[in-house]
Amino acid sequence: MNIIILGLLVLLGQETNAAVISLEQIKEIAAKKSYQVKGAKTNVEYFKNREEELNAKFLPKLGIELGYERLYDNTNNQIENRNMLYGEVNLFKGGADQIELGQGKLDSEKSQSLLQQTKFDQNIYLEDLFYRYLYFVKLVKLNREDIQRNKVHLRLIKRRLKANLISDADYLEFKLRGLKLQAQRKYRVLKIQEIKNELLSVARVEKPLLVEISGNLPHFILVDSLAAIYLKIKDGQALKQHRLNIAHGALEYQKVRSAWFPKVDLQVKTGNISEFEHGSLVALNAKWEFFSGGKTRSIMNGVRLQQRTNEYSLQQYLLESRVQVSRFYSELKNLESLIDLEEKNDEIARLLYSKVLKEYKKGVKDSGALSATSDELSGIKKRIYDLKAEYIAIKLQLEKTLGSSVKFVIREH
Repeated sequence: MNIIILGLLVLLGQETNAAVISLEQIKEIAAKKSYQVKGAKTNVEYFKNREEELNAKFLPKLGIELGYERLYDNTNNQIENRNMLYGEVNLFKGGADQIELGQGKLDSEKSQSLLQQTKFDQNIYLEDLFYRYLYFVKLVKLNREDIQRNKVHLRLIKRRLKANLISDADYLEFKLRGLKLQAQRKYRVLKIQEIKNELLSVARVEKPLLVEISGNLPHFILVDSLAAIYLKIKDGQALKQHRLNIAHGALEYQKVRSAWFPKVDLQVKTGNISEFEHGSLVALNAKWEFFSGGKTRSIMNGVRLQQRTNEYSLQQYLLESRVQVSRFYSELKNLESLIDLEEKNDEIARLLYSKVLKEYKKGVKDSGALSATSDELSGIKKRIYDLKAEYIAIKLQLEKTLGSSVKFVIREH
């Protein structure tokens, strides 16, 4: 008993002190706290650091070389001290360093693209949970309306039963209906809590028990034309990453090919070069490996084949994206028509139920007609919510496929 009372107090405390949070606020919190986003940001920093490392290859190396050497043999001991300044710089490496730097810049750009995609995909996931939450909130509200209507019906049926105008079967039918509605409502309330917990957990919202989610299940209408949506494919992060992979592969081919060119280094030393030598040394070193058993050519062929695979992957992505976008567009337009139709049916069903209820009170209609019109009214409302939820799910699939948002407006009722 004490546990039950404590639970009620906790619930009351939640209702009193609950902080109301919107979808945009949830997204903002997730953007700051999400481990996925943090990981993607760290990846960006890593490739920026990598780019600086590659850029350092173009700068000379300067340093001090100190050494002590003692040679023992049968006749005498030789001691040598080396104290010198040295400098080294790579003059030519077949362009490999420039190519690696170019690849580093592409990797850095790709990491930025992946960060944007991570944020976008996370927002899509949060929106999906948020709207599923609002969908079940609507269903619970519908349950309350059905339960209230059923209570009215039971009162009317009791009067007829007392007047011996109907049998016990009619009363038991509506009694059973009420119990089923209560059970259905309990399931949906639990579903609301389950989705809410997942949503706030993914967003890493602090003290989720003291948070209430605000919003209303929207009636979206697509504004962008199919042609305008096709153009958005080119703006998506997925397409950008495909193109970056191709550009990276082209540079990889050039880098492998650079192995055929000579490598030239300049080395300068000054100081005690040996025990008996003091002065400066300038050395120009060149190395050219003109045969490696066909290894370089084989690597080049492998890179070329991988590049071809990347190009095919890009074309396949463009083809599949256009097909999916076209399908999603048609489904959204069909759903818009269906929602409009069901909303008109809802108006008729409301009017019909009102008339049947009046006629039942007058004794003109029986309980079967009352039950049928009540079920039809509830069923149409449920279908409207189902269609809106399906519309939102396809909207999110469309935007995830594109990797960018599409223009929708919300119809007010």
